[in-house]
Amino acid sequence: MLQAINDKLKRTRWLGIVLLGLLGLVFALWGAYGVVNISFSAPDYGLKVNDERISSDTLNRAWQQRQAQFQQSLNGTEMTDAQKSMLQQQLIDEYVRQTLLRQRASSPGFAPPTSR
Repeated sequence: MLQAINDKLKRTRWLGIVLLGLLGLVFALWGAYGVVNISFSAPDYGLKVNDERISSDTLNRAWQQRQAQFQQSLNGTEMTDAQKSMLQQQLIDEYVRQTLLRQRASSPGFAPPTSR
């Protein structure tokens, strides 16, 4: 029985060599970085708007403040998951909007209207 398995493997050995050769060629031309993300660290930012990064710490502080303000308006009752999700989305939208406005205002060719 082992002899039969060995005979079958010898007949299909060329197929294995061809497949390994093709795989080696793909890795040589494309590189492992295209197939697998080897980075083990988390991103160092919480939000990215047009290549401008907003740190996770900034967003966490803003979230804590927003959460405390909302808790006061609820008179100490616990927020629901839907309320938390809504507040988080509003916070992200606010930061994106502010960042985009700041980027647009500092871009070349933008000037405030002159009064006549």
